[in-house]
Amino acid sequence: YLRATLPGARFTVAGTLRQPWRPAGYDLLLDATIADPAAIVPLADLAGVKLPGLPPLRRIVAAAHLVDPGGVPTLSAASLRIGPSDLRALVPGLQVDSAEIAATAPGQPAQFTLRGSLDATPLQATGTLGTLANIAGANIAGANTAAPNAAGGALPIDATLILGDNRLATRGTLGAPAT
Repeated sequence: YLRATLPGARFTVAGTLRQPWRPAGYDLLLDATIADPAAIVPLADLAGVKLPGLPPLRRIVAAAHLVDPGGVPTLSAASLRIGPSDLRALVPGLQVDSAEIAATAPGQPAQFTLRGSLDATPLQATGTLGTLANIAGANIAGANTAAPNAAGGALPIDATLILGDNRLATRGTLGAPAT
């Protein structure tokens, strides 16, 4: 169990390391709560990492379950929640009340929700994205690194967007994720 606390941020790692002398044989729960991304800048500076401009997100809560029984690491569950955030600097008029994306198992689609407003008009988005392997494009159990997912690098999406009285539903794929 390891916990690091900074003003406005807390990071926790809990689990087991069966082979601590090599990066294998672990079962870890990772958790981070960040009130303001600016709170992690001192930690990054200590590690010699220069962070690019951080988005103005607030009340970030992230969690993941990472397992490596001795072969290929598996991200078996992950979630990210964001609290009320003024994102008008990124998207004119966008205010987020809450947003969440979560995947409960490697082969299950990630669910997402977003609630907020665009130019003071109520906004809601819900849907599913691909699996953790699709989203991360990483070498995790069952993923082919040459083509991170069955759609050849595209990200499956099934989403509904409601803006005021307007509703848009879509199902398909988004282009290849940036690497």
